[in-house]
Amino acid sequence: MWNNESIEAWFDKQGISDKKQHAAFRKVFEELNRSLRSTGEIISSAGLTVVEVPGSALPQQQDVAPALEFGFKDAINSFLENLGDAVPVASLQEIIAFNNKELKNRAPYGQNHLQSSQNTVLTAEEYAAIQEHNQQAARSAIDQLLSKFNIDVIVSDVSQSYAPAGYPALTVPAGYAADGKPQGIVFVGGYLAEPLLLAAGYAYEQATRLRKAPNLEATMKLIHAMDDSPP
Repeated sequence: MWNNESIEAWFDKQGISDKKQHAAFRKVFEELNRSLRSTGEIISSAGLTVVEVPGSALPQQQDVAPALEFGFKDAINSFLENLGDAVPVASLQEIIAFNNKELKNRAPYGQNHLQSSQNTVLTAEEYAAIQEHNQQAARSAIDQLLSKFNIDVIVSDVSQSYAPAGYPALTVPAGYAADGKPQGIVFVGGYLAEPLLLAAGYAYEQATRLRKAPNLEATMKLIHAMDDSPP
């Protein structure tokens, strides 16, 4: 939860001093608190004990972009190299060029992430150092949080802070936005906490039953329409 103290701490950390921005962000935090309280009530009704944790105590997002960009390019290029003549492209650069020939159908949402990965200037040594730093920082933050508040599972908008740690996480359907976009809730645990996450996630899922089966027919029509549309 985000109380006044944790919100002020967040402002200081982000370097936000403008009062108008403060007011706008406070509305966001108020809405987030309402959502978290509602989620807490649901989890509590499912028979689980809920412990409120100050928002300022949650693990902070690591800067994972440089590592992701290098790792993706390195993995894709190695994968394609092993395939050899079995595929028509031999590198990430060739994938980007292939998509550019018919961008509307092959990459309708753009190729910003692919291009950023292709343009990475990291070395293998720098990549390894970033990975090690991010993993240690993420594990330390999550372990300290679990220990300090004597909790088994973190349920909150911790974004991707758990990913560098290599710790398990479980995403469960949590409803839909006004435009129909599916939303999820993330359960994060410590090392080897998979059984706890499955139990907590299942309890939440059974208490809410928010998932709707996707309309496969409508999806296939959309895909076919994209295939048939002119470049």
